[in-house]
Amino acid sequence: MGSVSMRFKIITGRRLLSVLILGLVLCTASCTSLVNEKQMERFFADLGNTSMTIYPTYIKRMAKDNSGKPLGHDASNSGYEHKETERLAAFLRCECLAQVTVLAEEVPLGGKWQKTQYGIFKASSRAFGDYVAAHPIDTEYAMMVEYAIPFDKVWAVHAYVVNAKGEIVWILHLNEHFDVFTDINPRIPAEGTDVLVEFLRTGWPDTSAKCTARMTETRPMITPAGILYDFESELPTGFDSNGIPLGFSTFSDGNSPVSLSRTADHPPRPGETAGNRVLRLDLNVAEWAGAVNTFGNLEVNTWTPRDWSAHDGFSFWLYGSNSGTSLYVDLIDNRKSCSTYDDGERFTYNFMDNFSGWKQVTVRFSDMKRRDIGNRAPNDGLGLINVHGWGFGVLKTGGPATFYIDDFELHSGKPKH
Repeated sequence: MGSVSMRFKIITGRRLLSVLILGLVLCTASCTSLVNEKQMERFFADLGNTSMTIYPTYIKRMAKDNSGKPLGHDASNSGYEHKETERLAAFLRCECLAQVTVLAEEVPLGGKWQKTQYGIFKASSRAFGDYVAAHPIDTEYAMMVEYAIPFDKVWAVHAYVVNAKGEIVWILHLNEHFDVFTDINPRIPAEGTDVLVEFLRTGWPDTSAKCTARMTETRPMITPAGILYDFESELPTGFDSNGIPLGFSTFSDGNSPVSLSRTADHPPRPGETAGNRVLRLDLNVAEWAGAVNTFGNLEVNTWTPRDWSAHDGFSFWLYGSNSGTSLYVDLIDNRKSCSTYDDGERFTYNFMDNFSGWKQVTVRFSDMKRRDIGNRAPNDGLGLINVHGWGFGVLKTGGPATFYIDDFELHSGKPKH
């Protein structure tokens, strides 16, 4: 199956600009009057080195009669979702966006059900600002989220950030006009939070460089030198609790078919024994595709890093066809232990398919370069203490291609070239 573990879908550049422009179009010109641009710039600059109070998420529901006709705000069935508030707070902490304080104090955003989403958005943002101004906070900023659910699904995702004076510094209005919303198609509050977190992950500044948290509290056991994978056994596959693939999986640009298997039917490899099995990768690459091995526990449901710091590099056998195709090997280094997505730091070694037949490819860790894939990964160098996996990638094949890999080996001391 496809995986985002090697490449990450992000809202940057043109897409982020289009989100902001569309937001202004939907809000009309009066939307800009809700936020002071200089205050917003200061807020973004403060992220990663600021404090924030998070108030309970409000779920605004609409009443309807027996025929389904809307009757206005349903105050009796509206209310607060403290679990979703905690999820938001956990994300902000994990991304090192702010020092977070969660309050159980419920801000009254009831009011009447406005005729438009913007009407709800405008009234609630101002009500939240007025509330904070009248109820002093101990942090620099305060944030509150609101989901409008008129019937059986989330209609709009709203988020409001104010400073300690109650002045609005950032607001968010998402609905079916936005890809990040339609991709998830939220029906319940938890899915509304999924939309919000996905937007914040890519729409707010990347503060991972300010994050000092290491990946694991205890150091993993050192992996001994030698062959780690000879592909004689079944490939481990699974998912963590957030649905991220673990073990062996494939990845692609979304337009490149790719499949992974083990096989004994392959071109003979020098020094192999009878019946030797290898890893087979079949693909037709438009832009990029490949396979990744993300380390997990025995049940393949929990990220489990390895310590490779005692070693200098690794090698593997690769069957080439002298196609001139660009290839690369990725190492997935450390990540935040609290993360709910793949934020592993990537280090890459690039080479070419410029040989025919089997060749032992050897990679020194010192020759690998950091690669930013937009997943807010830590940026603290190739430490090798918390290695989370490795991958093999292929760029633009110009047609169907097959690669065979065997005997992935970890080297202690200086590996041979």
